[in-house]
Amino acid sequence: MSTLKRAVIKIGSHSLSSASGGINGVIMDRLVWAIAALRERGVECILVTSGAVAAGMAKLNLKDRPKDIAGKQAAAAVGQGILIEKYSYFFEKYGLTCAQILLSRIDLVESSHYRNAQNTLIISL
Repeated sequence: MSTLKRAVIKIGSHSLSSASGGINGVIMDRLVWAIAALRERGVECILVTSGAVAAGMAKLNLKDRPKDIAGKQAAAAVGQGILIEKYSYFFEKYGLTCAQILLSRIDLVESSHYRNAQNTLIISL
């Protein structure tokens, strides 16, 4: 019997991307199904995900991933809403609610920021 209490799951853009660009819904569905199965066993789950740039690229009809910071940020800005909407759809399918917490480097370094992020995660779990 496993004593796993919390799982932090990291999924990269490449794992979520479809061959034609954008986000692969089948992969996302399988990922969320696995998280739902863990939750049923009482495991707290934190999903750390990439994919906003890939989702934005599809919406913007970009064939190649932007190479400059401004292009990546633009694609991510467009894709972030798409990504959380897709995750929300799949989590709701399994009776779960998801939340989005966007953190920057300072949120993990500055003590007052860190405490706020930590408290948010504790409440969310």
